Amino acid sequence: MSRRDYAALSLLVLAVVAYVAHALNFGVCLQDDAFITLRFSRFLAAGDGPIYNLGEYVEGYTNFSWTLLSALPFWLGLDPPTFVLWLGYASGVAALLAAATLARTLAPERAGSAGAAALLIAAVPSFVAESVMGLETAGFAALSVWAVALFIREWRDGDRYPWSGAVLAAAAWTRPEGIMIAGLLWLCDAYDAWRMRSLGPTRARRWLLFGLPVAGHIVFRVWFYGDIVPNTFHAKVGGGVAALIRGAGYTGEFLTAAWPLVLLAIAGALWLCTDRQRRSNAAVMAVAIPLIYTLYVVYVGGDYKPTFRFYATPALFLAVLGGVGADLLAEWLSRGRALAWYVVRLALVGAAGATLLMTGEPARTFAQWRADELPVHREAGRWLKAHVAPGSLLATGNAGVLPYESELPTLDMYGLCDRHIALRVMPRMGLGPAGHEKGDGKYVLDRKPAIILIMRARFSEKPLRLEAIEKLRFSVGETELFNDPRFLVDYELVSQRLPGFYFNYFKRRAS
Repeated sequence: MSRRDYAALSLLVLAVVAYVAHALNFGVCLQDDAFITLRFSRFLAAGDGPIYNLGEYVEGYTNFSWTLLSALPFWLGLDPPTFVLWLGYASGVAALLAAATLARTLAPERAGSAGAAALLIAAVPSFVAESVMGLETAGFAALSVWAVALFIREWRDGDRYPWSGAVLAAAAWTRPEGIMIAGLLWLCDAYDAWRMRSLGPTRARRWLLFGLPVAGHIVFRVWFYGDIVPNTFHAKVGGGVAALIRGAGYTGEFLTAAWPLVLLAIAGALWLCTDRQRRSNAAVMAVAIPLIYTLYVVYVGGDYKPTFRFYATPALFLAVLGGVGADLLAEWLSRGRALAWYVVRLALVGAAGATLLMTGEPARTFAQWRADELPVHREAGRWLKAHVAPGSLLATGNAGVLPYESELPTLDMYGLCDRHIALRVMPRMGLGPAGHEKGDGKYVLDRKPAIILIMRARFSEKPLRLEAIEKLRFSVGETELFNDPRFLVDYELVSQRLPGFYFNYFKRRAS
């Protein structure tokens, strides 16, 4: 190894250490959706298939491979929340290594770009926070970037086995957006095949390795759930111009928080797309993917969380381009002197990383709130399991921790895991908080749940009065509940004292 290779390796090691320290700083902040996945995984491990309620076949998740992996702790006798937390740490490290691999693949003569890319993503608070919240976000980003790196290497060396197809399939099993990324790479292959007037065995194998598993998953989805897309698509996507405006605003917030990463990425992208030796269909596609992904995020209307989970994958690609850009700027500023190059590159990345850390307060605040709320949710869920008759129906907008811990059949009032609510047409779709716009109070009351929870009123320091709870209505479904005269006739408010807080819920009156 050359001196520059050792310097590049030292940057990569530093990046992994920085990521681990950064990730541990967030504590145990598993998000509610992670427990939705765990509920599906629990039924899968029990032999009932990936379902949310017995007898109901609704795909209330968008992370098929993560759901399969999350079934392992149930089979192995491990603690499932702890398992997915550590799986998240592993996914974060894998994302750093994937970024380093793609940076080195795009610019093999710029050894320092790999470590710089890894250091940059390790400093993005939103990405690191999402990696430890118990979901597939960082894992999907890692698979996507790794697939592109393999694709470019196969494009340069036709004798390589096309493993990128299998990695793309794994990405598509992890998030539906994997199909979008595969489609962009397929365009590169289709163009080359048209230009060369030959499909070639490598391309054929690549798309067989991708197509067969993905087609199998789609067949399973249609057979098991009776739908071509996850139920969450119906629950979240829609709203026309209003949703586009919300998505654009979400994008603007991300770009504002990640501006140092974006500036370095622009430098790297310009070099890749203008340098004749580096320029290729695949390299240009590595630049195009975050741009196309941004249009997709705007189309679906963004997200409500300040951790920018929809931008985790584009952020990883930006880190790759930013690593190349940092190495390029360091070379120019140091005039090619090896030691100065290393110092300037480290200073550039360090300054960008420090700025990124300073813009991460919203992500840290959100993660701290999740860490504080998680024990409260789990305590309340366990109380429900101990004091509510098994088989009693629970209705709640937060369909993760409480249903997971209580093990009660649950009506998800936001529709992620309920087909009726997900398919309801909402006249003001796109104007509310992303992912929380659907509901149906009449339908909830028709189902006669034993317990109904109002999201913002579930927990309090002292018992809440009915008037206070009514002011805390958050969603369409909750508003419709209070507007329906059956609600207060059929249900009574209960404030149960639990260690450190009151658990407020509506209990169905005895007939």
